[in-house]
Amino acid sequence: MNRFGLVFGLCAVAATCVAEPLNLYVAPQGRDEWSGTRRHPTLFHRDGPFKTLDRARDELRQRRTAGSLPAEGVVVELQPGTYYLSQTFELTADDSGTASAPVVYRARVPGTARIVGGVVVSEFGPVTDPALRERLPDVARDHVVQADLSGLGIKDFGSPEPDAKGCEVFFETRPLTLARWPNDGFANVADITDAEAFKTHNVPGSKAPVIVYEGDRPERWGKEPGGWLNGFWFWDWAEGAQPIQSIDVAAKRITMGGKPHSYGYRKGQWYYAFNLLCELDQPGEWYIDRERQILFLWPPDRISDESVVLSVLPTCIRAAEAKWVTFRGLTLEAARGNAIEINGGEAVRVEACTVRNTGYRAIVANGGKTHAVVGCDIYDTGNGAVTLIGGDRPSLNPAGHLLENTWIRRYGRLKRTFCTGVELIGVGQIARRNLIHDAPYIALWFKGNDHVIELNEIHSVCYEANDSGAIYAGRDWAMRGSAVRYNYVHDVYGFRGHGCNGIYLDDMFSGVDVIGNLVVRVPRAFLIGGGRDNVITDNIMVDCKDGMHIDARALGWAKGSVDGCMTKDLNAMPYTGELWLKRYPKLQGILDDDPGCPKGNIVERNISVRCNFDRMCAQAKQFGTIRDNLVDVDPLFVDPAHDDYRLQPGSPAFAVGFKPAPLDQIGLYADTLRASWPVRHEVRKEEAVPAQAALLKPIKVPSPAATPPPVFRVPRRTAEIAIDGVMGPSEWEGMAGQGSLALNQTLERTDAGCPSTAWLCYDEQAFWVCVDSQVSAAAPLQKTPTWGSSDAVEIAIRNPAGGEKAPVLVLRGFPGGAFESSTEAGASTEVAKKAGEGVQFAAGSRGAGNWQAEWRIPFASLGIDPKQQRRMEFNLTVRKSAQPLWVLWVGTLDLATWDVRNGGVLELQQ
Repeated sequence: MNRFGLVFGLCAVAATCVAEPLNLYVAPQGRDEWSGTRRHPTLFHRDGPFKTLDRARDELRQRRTAGSLPAEGVVVELQPGTYYLSQTFELTADDSGTASAPVVYRARVPGTARIVGGVVVSEFGPVTDPALRERLPDVARDHVVQADLSGLGIKDFGSPEPDAKGCEVFFETRPLTLARWPNDGFANVADITDAEAFKTHNVPGSKAPVIVYEGDRPERWGKEPGGWLNGFWFWDWAEGAQPIQSIDVAAKRITMGGKPHSYGYRKGQWYYAFNLLCELDQPGEWYIDRERQILFLWPPDRISDESVVLSVLPTCIRAAEAKWVTFRGLTLEAARGNAIEINGGEAVRVEACTVRNTGYRAIVANGGKTHAVVGCDIYDTGNGAVTLIGGDRPSLNPAGHLLENTWIRRYGRLKRTFCTGVELIGVGQIARRNLIHDAPYIALWFKGNDHVIELNEIHSVCYEANDSGAIYAGRDWAMRGSAVRYNYVHDVYGFRGHGCNGIYLDDMFSGVDVIGNLVVRVPRAFLIGGGRDNVITDNIMVDCKDGMHIDARALGWAKGSVDGCMTKDLNAMPYTGELWLKRYPKLQGILDDDPGCPKGNIVERNISVRCNFDRMCAQAKQFGTIRDNLVDVDPLFVDPAHDDYRLQPGSPAFAVGFKPAPLDQIGLYADTLRASWPVRHEVRKEEAVPAQAALLKPIKVPSPAATPPPVFRVPRRTAEIAIDGVMGPSEWEGMAGQGSLALNQTLERTDAGCPSTAWLCYDEQAFWVCVDSQVSAAAPLQKTPTWGSSDAVEIAIRNPAGGEKAPVLVLRGFPGGAFESSTEAGASTEVAKKAGEGVQFAAGSRGAGNWQAEWRIPFASLGIDPKQQRRMEFNLTVRKSAQPLWVLWVGTLDLATWDVRNGGVLELQQ
């Protein structure tokens, strides 16, 4: 080969080695007539990113038709900002990638690209119409504002019924409350009518949609159009909403319209009224006059340009028969229905996304195979969170859909029951290592065959539903083969102390492996409702009223279902065929083997501590295997007072063959595909009766007018300070205390009991900070630079020159001397890098139980001119790993430590 051939060959090899996916860019300030191949506009704005996702998709379609897509795939990168969709973003089979060349839609900075299915409402004014002011409560008349919606192009506002996917109002990305009474909790049904009386399970009721109320509050609703009631009308686990048809003030009766509640009505149940302008009586409530197209709102805080959003689109993203498409790091919100819908196709992945503020569910995958939801944060959904449907039951062909490492909370915001956090339907779905909490109903409901539910943590669910379970399935002999294993279910109590279950196999559900689960502080740990062939082994139950319940209901009150729905559903499957009998041999001859009897259940090697373990019927013991369970014998947990239920080496449980679960692998884990980290969550206490306000209302940033943030006046630097990790007396302490700032609040603004002290000062060039932290002398400092698990100090500050939308700058220092400038609060990589430029940081210690952090932070790095910007939002946080404890200057409540909206204010003294 001559030298020219050699050079050509090397270039070809080099070109092959550096081949990359096609990159297209989208930005809120882009233009769809540009090429989309540039991340930023050119100098004279002749080219730059696209403006819309639709344009990027169409560009890919054109390139695919022309055969110009690279073999390495495509990346469509969304720049930080808000993307208001005018229509659902639709993908079809024509928009697919391949296993080796996927199509990826991703945020440049995870979490900073917001895809919004609503419109901004900005033109507000006072309510001046005398008739409208008269309908408003006295306390609200001078606070409620109104906006004309007629110019927004919305053709249908939808129904206010909680399950109808109507429009909603959001303020600063938090859902507001449709005007209701009572504001918190429920009113009780004083009585019912004698008409259409009936009795079920010996409980009397009426089928007539009429209730008797207490007090005189409903009298004001008679003149209000469009009022509704939502109630738990008969059973504690099924609510329903109906419009108010008429009110008989003399008889104190409300007659409801629409379809009557299927279970009827009974005295003593509970309800609330909503969609009533006359009940708009507190900040954060709203009402729409659908006829006049007027929004009435009592804003929880000052309204800015884009603070109020009205949901419009039914769905933000819909993929139909698409394959190998990934959505990564996006934030999706304000859809009336589901944020993302995946129908058919293969390997559509939703990774590290935040999905919130939907009217129905967050993500629904229906059909296809190997779709995945991984590392997402999902909260404040109107109904549930994730539904995975797929596979073929007759052939037992699995779909293999996956939900993993996803944080789900505060679902069921509108629809309070039958709003499961996670639904697995069909064959072969997987729910692994998720965290689900704070919701009124079931966390995880599975239907079908061969699902895997493992290593999930679930708590504080079912708080408005009794006779329910954290993990639930029901009513089928043939839905076999699923594994419910190694899950941690704790602190689930039901409503008003009436009770619920940890793991609930209802109404003859059969053939499930329930292995290695940990159930703590739940009224009933396990309930097997007459089912067969369930294997319940190596579980731990602690501080549950009842431990193991197995009944024979299909021989008693549920006997009618044996020859009815149970046999019908069984016969719908080819259960006598070779495939099914090989997979589920115990189905052979089931209908000839006293099918209503709970036969074949195995209860072995379970640990029960402070529970009434044996709640098993005689038939379960006669026709099953109940043995080698360790009941009320000290199993030698490592530290049960702190919920460490690992077994010490000498535990007597090992003598009966107990097989420990991998407790250290339960729940969320740090990963590049995790939407947020660290994750903090608290248990809902049993004695705290849920307040409806806490359940439905948004988390509010405290109004400056109502609760002014604390202000710390930063003095000028008067002494020489060496940034060396040693707090010399002539440096910080020599400032006579005027620069001293006490850090002693928890996230919830309670006394932390373990304070730290900070000193702050400034000069013309820099901001100076020192933090002196007292920590446990008995435990070593965790010095690795890992925020959340190690000891650390965090400084959070927002440049006032950028206004409310400016990113929060986050600087963190660790005892080992490392420091970082983080993008977690939304700053771009470039902005975060600049914020860290020129920063001096040092850490030191005076001895055991103490460490100190010193900073010099150039104002130029922060983009702050101290002569012009003298007040800025700010917070300081110390992470103390030994306790573990977050100690802040100002507790941020349900927000992140760096979220300065719930922090304080620094004021630079002249």
